[in-house]
Order: sequence, then C-alpha cells, then structure tokens
Amino acid sequence: HSFPTRRSSDLNLNFIFQGIFSISDKTSNGVYKFFADIGYADLEKMNLSKFGIKRISGQINANYVNVERKDLIGDLDLNNLVLENDLGTCQVGDICMKSHSSDNIYRMNITSDILTANYVGDKPLTSIAGDIMQLTVQRDLPALLTKAYDSWHGEKYSIEASLHDKKNIINSIFPGLYVADSTSLNFGVQANGSVRANLRSPRIAKGRNFS
Repeated sequence: HSFPTRRSSDLNLNFIFQGIFSISDKTSNGVYKFFADIGYADLEKMNLSKFGIKRISGQINANYVNVERKDLIGDLDLNNLVLENDLGTCQVGDICMKSHSSDNIYRMNITSDILTANYVGDKPLTSIAGDIMQLTVQRDLPALLTKAYDSWHGEKYSIEASLHDKKNIINSIFPGLYVADSTSLNFGVQANGSVRANLRSPRIAKGRNFS
C-alpha cells in the first residue's frame, strides 16, 4: 500500500509526507518506507510539547521492518533537526539509527553530532528492560516491585555510548542539566547473570548538584 502524499500549510504545522507500507497477515510483520519533511511544527500550540521543546523542524527518512509488531529492523534517519525552546534555537543536526539482526544476534547503532551508541544482544533492545529488572531489583529488592517479571534465560547484552556534546545541546533541551563532553557509559549483562555498568564523566550537574 502507498500513502498518498500529505501536505499541510497550517500556521502550526507545515510538512510533506509520503511513503509505502505492507503488513503480512500470516506473520504480522510490517514493511514501512516513508519520508517526511517538517518545515515547521509548533508543538506548544498543538499541545504536544515535552521537556520544554516548543517547536521542531527537520526531515525523517525511514526504511524498516516491524517484526511481530514490536521489534524494529532497518534504518531511521533524522536530518537537519532543529529544536526551539525558551532558551532559543538548538541545531541538533543529523541522527542516524540502524538496527539489524543475523544468526539470532541483534545489533543497533546510533550516530550523530552529539552521541554515538552501539548495542549487541541476544534480544532486541526493546525487549531487555524486563530482564534487567529481573536480574537487579526483582532479585535483590523484590519488595520494591508491584509485579513479577518473566525469568531471564541466559541472554547477553552490551551497550556502549559516548557523548560528543561540544555545543552543550543537552542543556539547551533540558535546561539546568549539564553532561560534559566525552561522558561515556558501558553496560552489560553476562551469561552468568551478572550486571555491570561503568559511567565515566568529567562532570554531570543538575542545577547546583554535580558529580
């Protein structure tokens, strides 16, 4: 199926959207390819403003498969992304996200002017939150939970992320929050169930609180 080209020249939303999609009745897998050029979107006037971000602009180019309506495999590019809030205009630039799977190993990477991140695991990234809760809070502090998470079955995960925020974009998006350039995070779950995390940063600050 193809989406008819959609255009909007509203005062609060100026965009062009076009694309195609296909959904399998047997597997529930969906294929999506679309492009959107958002010339101007006033999130505040459309009651969609989050984290103080009031206006956005940029392009979206997507080519991905939605596996069983939950896992995303493919590419998603955000180009020329610009955010506006009370502090002014923030030129975020390009963000490229790629997700692939082979031999039951899932990989995802994000590249941008402010962040580089890589994920490798036995499950899609969208599926590991329950395992992490089961291996940490549920195992050591079960009284804090209101529900039980499914048992972990030996899957391994690894996440590496590094910040390159030389223009202090994070503070522009989240006023009062400062995370120094070259901050890095390494997180992993091993086959024996151990969970490791290593955060390195010259400085992280929120208001007057910092480390």
